[in-house]
Amino acid sequence: MILVMASDYDNLKEELPEYIKIKEENIRGTKVYKTIINSREVLFVNSGITKVDFTRNFVNIIGKYPVTKVIGIGNAASLNDCLKIGEVGICDNSLQYDVDFTKLGYKIAKIPEIDKSIFYSDRELVKIAQEACKKVCIEYDIGRTISADRFVGNTEKAKKLRKYFEADVLDTECGILGELSYLYCIPTVTVKGISNYGNDCAVEDYSKFRCIANQKSLEVLLAMIEMITKQTCGND
Repeated sequence: MILVMASDYDNLKEELPEYIKIKEENIRGTKVYKTIINSREVLFVNSGITKVDFTRNFVNIIGKYPVTKVIGIGNAASLNDCLKIGEVGICDNSLQYDVDFTKLGYKIAKIPEIDKSIFYSDRELVKIAQEACKKVCIEYDIGRTISADRFVGNTEKAKKLRKYFEADVLDTECGILGELSYLYCIPTVTVKGISNYGNDCAVEDYSKFRCIANQKSLEVLLAMIEMITKQTCGND
């Protein structure tokens, strides 16, 4: 079963094709939107944009449903000059840049309990995301996504984050999804439409291009699900 963690579901649901019927369920405060896409059951969840909300919603779902793949979608900021608004960033690996235990001898972003800072996406899902972008004719880039519980709207801050963490995309959820997927051994990838650049114009750009970015992300997701379904049928 595929779980889609959508960072902006209230907007994304308006973009779902009319043929996709949605059945809503509430699991301990987490709203789950159950759909059938290409004869495959797919769960959509409004992920929340903080680590606590995201973790609660993620755990509530996988505690009830046999989730085998997780795909994160929504919008994000580009830190890479080659990745433009309206294009899609595919997460190769992620980290949480607001994790800071350097005073205890750890490198920035390293999580002491598991002694890791970088979490890699599933290779096969990255490949499928790449092929899906090509299929729907959306430009994309594959790289590192960095996350924190904050919205960045400062040119100098964005430049420093890009340089220090060698980052391509900036969001609030990908890092925690990487950690949770690692801990629960569930393959994952995040595909985010680009809505802004994290610079001084970030708020204005986000307001203007958020819906477009979400739509691009959703187009890629639907193409991915079609490809995954065909692969599954081929293996049966």
